[in-house]
Amino acid sequence: MSNDLGSEKQIHLRKKSDAFLKWTYETRGACNTARYLGTDDPDCLGWDVIFDHLKHDGVFGFRLIPTDAIGDVEERLKREGYDIDFWDVFTGSATDVLDTVDDLPLGTAADLELVPEDQFDDPTVMHAIQKCMIRSGVAPFSGLMLSGDAMPSSLTALREAGGRVVATAFGYLPHNRFSPHEKSAWVGLVSIDENWRGLRLGVTVNAMAVRACVTKLEAHTVYEMVSETNLASRRMVERCGLSFNHFYKSGIAKSAGGRFTT
Repeated sequence: MSNDLGSEKQIHLRKKSDAFLKWTYETRGACNTARYLGTDDPDCLGWDVIFDHLKHDGVFGFRLIPTDAIGDVEERLKREGYDIDFWDVFTGSATDVLDTVDDLPLGTAADLELVPEDQFDDPTVMHAIQKCMIRSGVAPFSGLMLSGDAMPSSLTALREAGGRVVATAFGYLPHNRFSPHEKSAWVGLVSIDENWRGLRLGVTVNAMAVRACVTKLEAHTVYEMVSETNLASRRMVERCGLSFNHFYKSGIAKSAGGRFTT
């Protein structure tokens, strides 16, 4: 599946992430952050490994890091000339999210259809999905990841009759068998075309992805990452049965100076 949509930097990092999938799921402390390499246990993975990839890629992901370890993570990165931006984590148990989304009044749009899963391997369809994300300011994952060819996943996409995708969300299991979060699914990549906003489609596709993570991927927990200032997204994930979890943070380490947005 093609990786050719996005910036040159995005494409390079996604190709490396795809190439390292076997390593990611067989290495203690590694975590599949999809757009670049990552960890959910930096001490277990090894800081020498993290800094080696940071040196070459300029970015490294951190998922579900205990809040009481944040200070040490920041200090270690700072000593080597790196910063880290953190996002709040919202979590929900399988029971809680199903109870919520099954009773949730979802947005409706008679002119839209759900993209069938058997079309995700069609490059034209996948590019339409990735283009929707890019138009919404969301850096897409690779086609390999989104299509489910790399691993089981829960891609949700709504499109107009002409094939233009106007709403997306995605979920998958980032953590390997060595991690205590092995059965925790991540949901994100919520993208809504400007002309379709205000119809609750964000909640709709997010709820569909959350539900599929439990029913299809058999996740025990679902989590999403939201910035402290993104009030709209915080309300969206809360409406899907997730709540703020003060025990964890997720972040992106990068070269010092500026916020990384790839």
